[in-house]
Amino acid sequence: DDDLTGTAGADVAAAFRKHNQMLIRWLAQKLGDVETARDIAQGAYLRVLAYSRTQKIDNAQALIFKTAANLAANEFRSRKRRRAFAAEPPAGETENAADLVACRDPSPEESAQSREEVAAALDAIRALPEQVRRAFVLSR
Repeated sequence: DDDLTGTAGADVAAAFRKHNQMLIRWLAQKLGDVETARDIAQGAYLRVLAYSRTQKIDNAQALIFKTAANLAANEFRSRKRRRAFAAEPPAGETENAADLVACRDPSPEESAQSREEVAAALDAIRALPEQVRRAFVLSR
């Protein structure tokens, strides 16, 4: 707590200390892994602490839990991608996974479309009011 320079940071730290064990239990129940739950809780705390340095936080506990829920959702998506990538071929199919996929690279059309979508998304984000944009960026 020594490096916290304001009441906002102190409020976040106090909320984290008070609710950390409950947050970890909640995350561990959802994720099935206490270590990952601890990592996500710590990540949520760090994000909310950084946010508190520039923004007023009305309910630190709620923001910590919401941030942790978002990080847990990211973890679920990451696990799903890893499972899909590591999936074994169906029984009776070829043993060489490379034979199952012709090419993993996007086509030139898909690449161009992706670049256009990213450019449009960035333009939309830049067009947001500053506080809304900052909240959006911090949540991602």
